[in-house]
Amino acid sequence: MNSGTNLVVGGTRNAISARLKVALAEVVLAEREARKMPPKNMKRQAEIDRFVNRIRRLQDAAFSITSVLEELGELPPPTDVNEKH
Repeated sequence: MNSGTNLVVGGTRNAISARLKVALAEVVLAEREARKMPPKNMKRQAEIDRFVNRIRRLQDAAFSITSVLEELGELPPPTDVNEKH
């Protein structure tokens, strides 16, 4: 590889690493918020919306991590849950 190619590969790895760190931070934050149990009295729509948004952020972060792992080729092959051993 020439030095130009090395810079591109290194830059790509750094970009993926940065995206992964951001996604992991999002998971940590969303998980902390999700641990805060919803109020016992959830009649107010704003409280319900906040709880739903916490879950959506967690799902978005999980999707981001999955995308990065796919790019890196780090995901295990899919398994068939119905497969008998």
